[in-house]
Amino acid sequence: MLLKEINDSQFNMWRAIVALVHADGHKHSDEDRFLKETFAKLPFSDQQLEILSEDMSQVKKVDDFYPQISDPGDRSQFIYFARLLFWSDGDFHHQEEAILQSFRQQTLDKANLQEVMKSVDAIAEDFAKQENERGFRQKLADFVGRFFE
Repeated sequence: MLLKEINDSQFNMWRAIVALVHADGHKHSDEDRFLKETFAKLPFSDQQLEILSEDMSQVKKVDDFYPQISDPGDRSQFIYFARLLFWSDGDFHHQEEAILQSFRQQTLDKANLQEVMKSVDAIAEDFAKQENERGFRQKLADFVGRFFE
């Protein structure tokens, strides 16, 4: 499936990945090449490419972009690419592991919260539907019945 354009969530995912390249203090030529080749294949706007180019030359914080990755799929993809980048230099540093674990946890926390909210919304909709289907006499009988329990 080809993307027609890069949305805000995806764009922030890539900005976070670029920032991640700088996180260990060592920007490797393989990482730089990977990013440039990937950016050439994706439908970024000219403005987005300009911003990414600036990000590649200036150190940015991952935390500036990660919260703006709104789509759970994009967050998962970020974790995947982060792992690839961390292993690309052949040495998975303790700092890199801590960073990756932190983002994994944030991704899981957000995903779980979204699932819980979906479940709560579904339960509330089912309850409202059942209540709307019940007649006045049934509701009144339930109300009166509370006094005789």
